[in-house]
Amino acid sequence: VTGASLFGGLNYNWVEYKMTTGSGDQSMTIFTKYDKTTGKCTMRFEGAAAANMPASMQNIDCSSKGSSTTTQSNPNTVPSDAQVTCSPLTEKVVVPAGPFDATKCTVTSQGHTSTTWIVKDKFMVKMESSSDAGAMNMVLNAYG
Repeated sequence: VTGASLFGGLNYNWVEYKMTTGSGDQSMTIFTKYDKTTGKCTMRFEGAAAANMPASMQNIDCSSKGSSTTTQSNPNTVPSDAQVTCSPLTEKVVVPAGPFDATKCTVTSQGHTSTTWIVKDKFMVKMESSSDAGAMNMVLNAYG
């Protein structure tokens, strides 16, 4: 399975993901909203670690053409070099946006591996990854 075939032709207007990372005074929740029709991406940071960020960095435009130095493309794409392996079965996945029947896939790109659950012809609903820097969990918070 290629990233293009996995994420090709997805049917949504916008998605919002909730990502959690860190623990204790390093914990942070990041809400990323991507509007597929306009290409606009926004990020909002909350939590103990976010409280230490300048106010101007707690809500940013993360679009590739935005004013921030941080850029975010469509979260429902994978790099062309990604190695993708998927289960032939679907699993019930419950996230803040609701319950979904999703396909579990392992995605490896540039030495980084994540486990991702994707709803066919819709979008990614959950992603988990870990590295020496720590663990990250991202779930679909809302969509339209």
